Amino acid sequence: MIYPPRLNLATLPTPLVKLSRFSERLGGVNLWMKRDEMTGVEVSGNKIRKLEFCIAEAQRQGCDTLITCGGIQSNHCRATAIMGARLGLKVQLILRGEEPQIPSGNLFMDLLAGAEISYLPAEGWATAHPQYAKQLQAEAEIAGHKAYFIPTGASDEVGLWGYIAASEELAADFKRLNLKPSAIVTATGSGGTQAGLIAGNEIFGLAEKIVAFNVSDNAVYF
Repeated sequence: MIYPPRLNLATLPTPLVKLSRFSERLGGVNLWMKRDEMTGVEVSGNKIRKLEFCIAEAQRQGCDTLITCGGIQSNHCRATAIMGARLGLKVQLILRGEEPQIPSGNLFMDLLAGAEISYLPAEGWATAHPQYAKQLQAEAEIAGHKAYFIPTGASDEVGLWGYIAASEELAADFKRLNLKPSAIVTATGSGGTQAGLIAGNEIFGLAEKIVAFNVSDNAVYF
């Protein structure tokens, strides 16, 4: 498989483990879990798989600044802030909601990593944050820099390659363990993981279907 430019940032491959007791509790189904929370302590989860491609594309374009967005406690924003610091890239975050008096959790990590943060009201967020991102890009250009915008969750045509690559990893897992799953089940928020798995399933023939449970918004949004 030929992939777009990619950085090796995550701890891969992640284990695929059988949930024996849970399977028994559910009536004897054969349930396995891909342990993607083990991609790296500070960037754990699915975000870093997508960022490997997004940041590589930013560097290919000669960008020295990353702009992205999300909620106050966004895991994606935290991962972007930390990877930017590791790679020497400036990171600007556009966060949804009011600035808290005392930063905690992921927001604290964002600040610790040196990210510059702007807060926009939740009302009108969907239309306001892309416009604000363009404003930040224009300001960066005036200052002699070049900024690359990564959408919420790194879920775009670049980021979805993260889970196409993960699908190839799963295909190797299934072959090694002699598994033929009837379904792959995932959570979905911004949609990039789901889209990558759907595309990956078409390429690698992983399972009969991909099932996603939304963790934000509603059926109309998806």
